[in-house]
Amino acid sequence: MRACWEICLIIILGAVVHCTVYHISRTKVRS
Repeated sequence: MRACWEICLIIILGAVVHCTVYHISRTKVRS
């Protein structure tokens, strides 16, 4: 069983990666 902070860290990292990829893809589409 994972520790709570591990789960929170994975969720935060996943959200950051998702937002970064989304932002990059939007910037590429605009340019």
